[in-house]
Amino acid sequence: MTEPFVLDLDALADGDTIDSLGKAIKDALAEEGKGRWMRLSASWLGGQAVDAIDDALANFDLLDAIAGAWAGVREIADRGDTDKYRQVRTSRLRLGKHDLDIDLHPHLMVTVGGWTSPPIELSLTLTAAIEAVELRIKQGFITAIGGGVCKLSIELKRGETGLMPKRSLHKFDLPGDYRFTAPGIDIRPQHLRPRPEPPTA
Repeated sequence: MTEPFVLDLDALADGDTIDSLGKAIKDALAEEGKGRWMRLSASWLGGQAVDAIDDALANFDLLDAIAGAWAGVREIADRGDTDKYRQVRTSRLRLGKHDLDIDLHPHLMVTVGGWTSPPIELSLTLTAAIEAVELRIKQGFITAIGGGVCKLSIELKRGETGLMPKRSLHKFDLPGDYRFTAPGIDIRPQHLRPRPEPPTA
């Protein structure tokens, strides 16, 4: 396996986003009847929230997430049907331009004066605009990708309220030979996947 692609959240660190995020947290506190904490500044709360989101996503692997999103594309998921495609050897699938949305839902909790708020849910949407990429698929798993270009953008909301308009992060070349942890990213249809073990009493 190659080193993971870690998400760069520098776009969240600008003043407007920090203030919007802080205001959303203050609104959530007010909804919980904790208006007395409103004297906490929006910029301080927003800065703490950005740090918390950054820490929570420190181990988030961008390429794993992109490959997981490919599993939701019918034309790609069909290649995971081993009843249709009996892949003794690795097959290669070349993709042209396409967009993938990756939805993340970080939850924040504020602790002030011994009181902890209920989870405040945010929606963080990453859009990966892929110009071209080659997938390698074997026995229902994406095992590796080769080459390609990706332009990444990000959007942040709380409910229907936009905290940051969609903003471009950066454009980068996908690695020429990136191998996922064996057996790879599962794109098999549900009926071919093992059933989860029932919880023990």
